[in-house]
Amino acid sequence: MRNPVLALLLAATLPAAADWPEIQKSGALRVVVAADEQAEMFNLKPGGQPGFERELIEAFARLHKLELKVVTVARYDERIAALDAGRVDVIMGIIRTPEREKLIAFSAETMPTRRIAVNWRPRPPLASASALAAEKVGLLQGASSWKAAAVDAGVAEAGIKYYPSLDALFAAMGSGEVTASVMSASDLGLAKRKHAGLQAGAPVGPSTSAGWGVRKTDTALKAALDDYIGSLRKTPTWSRLMVKYFGEETLLVLGKQ
Repeated sequence: MRNPVLALLLAATLPAAADWPEIQKSGALRVVVAADEQAEMFNLKPGGQPGFERELIEAFARLHKLELKVVTVARYDERIAALDAGRVDVIMGIIRTPEREKLIAFSAETMPTRRIAVNWRPRPPLASASALAAEKVGLLQGASSWKAAAVDAGVAEAGIKYYPSLDALFAAMGSGEVTASVMSASDLGLAKRKHAGLQAGAPVGPSTSAGWGVRKTDTALKAALDDYIGSLRKTPTWSRLMVKYFGEETLLVLGKQ
């Protein structure tokens, strides 16, 4: 006879993974966001504007009559672990990289991304990606695509300093502790509103894309997300939201005027 206590223990250790039919039956969609995500991307506080990613996923949830449940993790690099553990169904706003593609599946593109060399005024902007090699480079901890772009540009990996938040990184740049960084055009557009000293330099590496991450086995969920994103990108809503949250300059940098 099966031991009921053992059965409960085994069930507790198994991921509560659910593909699209199970999610629809449950009535809830669970998404994961880093606790220090910028409000313009996904606002975790009540009141104010929802944020670009939150507006998109809330509209998807409403379309399918689902409750949106938001799970937070302390750091960006903990999101995939939360997905693998079955705690969530979708990772919000994650940049596609070859390393991540080995671990998870990506939805259709929610936003094109372009990495930019960034430094602090009054120094001249960095005119080429290779100029980063002569700088003291600081990066956001867990931002693997930014790190890959910096290393590809010639930055010595051992010399990179990592910071737990963007605010800590910008403080280090302002003080001269580090002299340059690499970040996405959208993050730079947001940061320049708060940190006037930041300035954009040359593009670093090829353009890539951000999307939503799901488990490789959740093919029906991925198909539903792809269909929604694909339809949205054919309407003026996507560009309107980009300008609303990131400004027209970001659209120009991304080549999406």
